[in-house]
Amino acid sequence: WLADISPMMTSISHVNWNTFNLPAVYNTDSAGKALMLAAKDSSAAQNDEINYDVLLGAGTWTLEVMGVVAVARGISTVALDGADIGTIDWYGASTLYNQLKTITGIVVATSGKYRMRLKMATKNASATTYQGTLQHLQWRRTA
Repeated sequence: WLADISPMMTSISHVNWNTFNLPAVYNTDSAGKALMLAAKDSSAAQNDEINYDVLLGAGTWTLEVMGVVAVARGISTVALDGADIGTIDWYGASTLYNQLKTITGIVVATSGKYRMRLKMATKNASATTYQGTLQHLQWRRTA
């Protein structure tokens, strides 16, 4: 079982997640390859959130989120149907693209459609803003 979510698709709802970044905006490596996939940014204000609906079967799942780690990044609180399932700290001393962060052991009791929310409510003490940058989200059933 696999459920992919592209931040480029229309979210169910959002608060201040309306800035798109395309690879052409970022540097390229020596071979001319883009260093970042297209991404969606929050405004960097506290409590920016974005919501997606996802179809999940009963079982245990892992959520893998690809995004940008940087000094100006906050902590995503991830919820499924209103229940918090974990946090992802996007702070880093230097800017790194295509970074994978994982939340494991997410138990889904019954198959169905669930509302996933990412909210930028907190930040690392060293971070300068609450901003989030999403490149890709993937749900994988592990059991």
